[in-house]
Amino acid sequence: MLNLQNVSQVVLPTWVMEGVKNEFELMLKAREYINAARYPGYRIVSIRNGMASCEKEDS
Repeated sequence: MLNLQNVSQVVLPTWVMEGVKNEFELMLKAREYINAARYPGYRIVSIRNGMASCEKEDS
C-alpha cells in the first residue's frame, strides 16, 4: 500500500524523456536513472511532466 509520507518527487533529467516512444521505454530509462546506487530504497510509482513519484521503503 502506498504511504504518502514516504512519497518523494524526483526530477528526471532531460535525457530520460528524449526519444521515448511509449510508457514502457520511459519507465526503463527512468529506472536507469533512479537506481539503487543513486536512490537507495526508491521505487517508481508514476511519472508525469518530467517528475517521478517514488515511494521510499522504510529503513
